[in-house]
Amino acid sequence: MPRKQNAICRNCQARHLRCVREPDLDRCRRCTIGDLVCEKGSTFRIRNVVSGVRKSGKRSKNSRDLDYDEDQVWVTIPSRLSFEQHDPSEDADLESTEEPRDQAEQDPQPQPRHISPPLSFMRNTNSAQDEQEFDVHPNPLFSPSAHFLPEPQTHKSPLYEPGPPWSFETSHEAQLFLHYVQRLAGWLDSLDSDRHFAIDIPRRAGNVPVILNAILASASRHIAWISKIEDTESGRYHDKCLQILIPLLDSPVDVLDDNLFAAIIILRQYEEYDEADERCHLFGTARMVDSLAQLGTYTSLREAANWVALRQEIHIALTRRQPVSIALGAYHSSRYFCSNTDDAWGNRMVYLFARVLNFAFAPEGGSSKESWAELADEVEAWNATKPEHFAPLWLDLSPQRDGSPFPEILMLGGPQVHGMQSYCLAKILLATYDPRLLALGFEARSLQKESEKTVLQNLRLIIGLARSNPQHEAAFMHASHILSACGTYFSEREEQDAVIEFLNDIHTRGIWKTYSIVTRLQEQWNEHR
Repeated sequence: MPRKQNAICRNCQARHLRCVREPDLDRCRRCTIGDLVCEKGSTFRIRNVVSGVRKSGKRSKNSRDLDYDEDQVWVTIPSRLSFEQHDPSEDADLESTEEPRDQAEQDPQPQPRHISPPLSFMRNTNSAQDEQEFDVHPNPLFSPSAHFLPEPQTHKSPLYEPGPPWSFETSHEAQLFLHYVQRLAGWLDSLDSDRHFAIDIPRRAGNVPVILNAILASASRHIAWISKIEDTESGRYHDKCLQILIPLLDSPVDVLDDNLFAAIIILRQYEEYDEADERCHLFGTARMVDSLAQLGTYTSLREAANWVALRQEIHIALTRRQPVSIALGAYHSSRYFCSNTDDAWGNRMVYLFARVLNFAFAPEGGSSKESWAELADEVEAWNATKPEHFAPLWLDLSPQRDGSPFPEILMLGGPQVHGMQSYCLAKILLATYDPRLLALGFEARSLQKESEKTVLQNLRLIIGLARSNPQHEAAFMHASHILSACGTYFSEREEQDAVIEFLNDIHTRGIWKTYSIVTRLQEQWNEHR
């Protein structure tokens, strides 16, 4: 007789999602929305157990160990298995030609049944072949390349486009793609030594149109800006992304896809180049971080995208003086909290700075002296316990030969630069929003002077870290963000001129649009002269 099948389809089962099937429909709700082939899974489940429980009455149960005889025969499992595609119509043929029970029992060699593997294990399926060979390997859903290129015959999501990669229409598009790889991706990978957005994402883009068009949109907008030409291309690529994204955001199957997450990160980068930042994709990244945290599984790409999303959110929170919109609890299970790598130390300081932001810009009455003291202790604990190679290779606090009043601070690498900048950023906000400054009296005035001194000292260090390590361009972004928020602390004309020169240099380098920051600072300084 045909094998009994489970109500859970293989697509939902592979993604650990609830499978909801409407009566009289041949596909579940998720497969219907995603236009997927809905194939029910087998009821057979294999578990490694050492004991079992057997009911001996209505309410009593007996536990027994699973012991085997010494002469128990065990089946040898080969390293490679062979599977056949199963045609359900064969079951009907077998049922109609099934012989009587007593005659079937006399058959000494019953025909074996071939069981098809789960869809998540199938790859490179060729419909012209009845039989395929597969290596026995872990479930790819939990590998770093999860959801990279699903089996084309079963996954009809518009997120994927199986076929020859690099379907560029012109050589100009290929040049845009290389501009992203060679420059823009480095800003996203500033605290990721594995360089997911420079290495992994471009490889995926060949078969994931939303990633490809996000890359082209970001690169074309950036090149139009640095070339001082009208941006007539990026909108077209952005529209192509939206045509794919909008239907997918309501799909319970595709909305948690790593590639979709990466595409939204790149689209947020595209959005940042527009001074009239609408922050539409920023809301998308916050939603993805929260949703994927509830899923409870992590890939290396998902981990990297999570931290890029937090850094993008920090920029908005700092310049707009508001708490981060991402729930920081989503990062508690990150591998960086139990790792001793340079990336881990740098990202942990970024996380601490996000907590400081939430404290500083909390609603009125939401902060306390105890919370401030706890954060201050944690920030100093990071600085005191950081690896020795996070110390500067060279530190010169005196005015530089080029006339700059900012220090020269040579660092070993990107994690050191960005980690120390985040430390200085946290020190600035902790000094500025010290609740003890609200008290009256001589002591509060003394604390106010000490606070201003701390802010200026760390502002100079942040600028010095960026100027001294120009190969790490993301450091210039962090410096421009804090100058937008706290640049008015500079009161000396010499330092003010140096800040303007520094911000103009960031704009000239094509790293960040700083003309609006310059204009605002000059207006504020002129008011106090």
